[in-house]
Amino acid sequence: MSKVVLGIDLPAQVTIGPRLHLHHGTGTVVRRGSRIGADVTLRHCSTVGAGPAHLVPDIRDGVELGANVVIFAGITIGAGCRVGAGAVVTKSVAPGTTVIGVPARPLHSPEPIESVPDF
Repeated sequence: MSKVVLGIDLPAQVTIGPRLHLHHGTGTVVRRGSRIGADVTLRHCSTVGAGPAHLVPDIRDGVELGANVVIFAGITIGAGCRVGAGAVVTKSVAPGTTVIGVPARPLHSPEPIESVPDF
């Protein structure tokens, strides 16, 4: 019913921890059997579990997914991770890591402003 009314495909067979937050959930698709931890945020037009049907993703506690994110099946997103908008996650992500891009890769902090040369 949620697929028709809200545009969200979130099957009853998904294990979901407390306080799942769906920001503008329209277009969100979560594969049957996926595991989603506590305090996870999913944004619109994201796909959790693209790929082979026998593999399911594991989204750990405190993860934030940006809009238009694709998480492939069989991937684990570690606790406290952030996945930038439009990222395509093809490999598991270590806890606390922020990933961006296609394919997703860790975001490195920019150098402190004091070390930027004068022009």
